[in-house]
Amino acid sequence: MITNDPRSWPAGDKIWEVCRAIALAEGANIGGSAPDRLNNPGDLSRGDEQHQAVIGYETLPDGEVAIHFASKEAGWNALYSKISNIAAGRSSVYSPEMTWRQISAKYAGNSSAWVNNVTAALGVNPDSRFGDFFFEPQTVSSSGKVIDPGPGEILQPVDAIAAAAPSAPVAEGSIPTPVLVGMLVLAGAFVINEFLWD
Repeated sequence: MITNDPRSWPAGDKIWEVCRAIALAEGANIGGSAPDRLNNPGDLSRGDEQHQAVIGYETLPDGEVAIHFASKEAGWNALYSKISNIAAGRSSVYSPEMTWRQISAKYAGNSSAWVNNVTAALGVNPDSRFGDFFFEPQTVSSSGKVIDPGPGEILQPVDAIAAAAPSAPVAEGSIPTPVLVGMLVLAGAFVINEFLWD
């Protein structure tokens, strides 16, 4: 059962890591806070329901109209969908190319505190790109071949974000930047392979 105790919060992938950091920044760990009371760990506003059950809406003292989700699970699922859509380039408001600071300017009322809290929890620079959090840097040789990582390092597949939320379609004609880069690397490797073996 999910409560305001961070030990009960969902985990398991980098999308959940971002959700947990946002929930901490929003105060979802404080009993009786709006994110706790409204089952809304991301302090999501009207329009961010993400097909989750809603009890209603509440106007907060700052004028924001926050969603009151039917359960904590629904609120967490809505937050996960929102972050997954941003990371995959499916948001009409945010882009994975934006920095954490740029994301915070649109996401939070007190964006300075929000970005400091979220990025500190994730161990990232506020001026780094949001999408970079989801992909480990890869070293590519001049021939386009990905160089093997060192011991203990893990390279994320280029389609990790797309796999995180396979049910949400990518807008027609658009390809998220990390996926496009991966496609180009694979195409280059194929051309080189054909050249060497023919």
